[in-house]
Amino acid sequence: MKVFKRICSCVLIGLATSAVALPPFHGGPYVNISGGYNHVAKPIINTTTAPDSRLKYKSAYALSTELGYSFRPVRFGVEYLYSRGRLRDIYIGNTLLRSTSHSSMHAGLFNAYYDAFGLSPYLIPYVGVGLGFARFNANVGTSVSSSQVHFDNTVFAYQGILGVRYMMCRHLDLAVDYRYLRTAKMPFEVRDPLGAMMATQKHTLEQNFFNVGVTYRF
Repeated sequence: MKVFKRICSCVLIGLATSAVALPPFHGGPYVNISGGYNHVAKPIINTTTAPDSRLKYKSAYALSTELGYSFRPVRFGVEYLYSRGRLRDIYIGNTLLRSTSHSSMHAGLFNAYYDAFGLSPYLIPYVGVGLGFARFNANVGTSVSSSQVHFDNTVFAYQGILGVRYMMCRHLDLAVDYRYLRTAKMPFEVRDPLGAMMATQKHTLEQNFFNVGVTYRF
């Protein structure tokens, strides 16, 4: 109840005060919840068994939460990220395998940020980097002889972050940011209806996140 009252008062203060500087924020623990749009780049996979193979994803949505601590101007956080989308087209060489199946990604990342205080009493630009692991999962039926494309891998991942925070009061921020996330190469398998291997590929997953989030500082 106390947190809810703080949030309501912050919203009212943020809407009512546009010319008065906020009291200084000296750091401490925080929690962030974000969501947004995820554009997945189309990876190209070249192998000796199926040259110029590639995947085509449909853009997805993403949700994340982060627990962290600010030391002003540096802060650190542990992030859980969930992304869901659709693997639309799969090219194995010149063979097109169409799909309507969904894919998902769970990631755990340790992030470090630098907040550029002093440029504005309300707007705080920030940059960040993150390291961790991502688990990508999809079991995709295709249009060619009921063949199956299977992903289930946990690989190293890293991200770069660029954004801006709007300080509504001492306890509440609104943030908009862009994040580029890339994974290490992950294998996937293409099998025929009898389970025989048609191709084994590896590809790097690149994702572009455009997020809007809320941060509560304790």
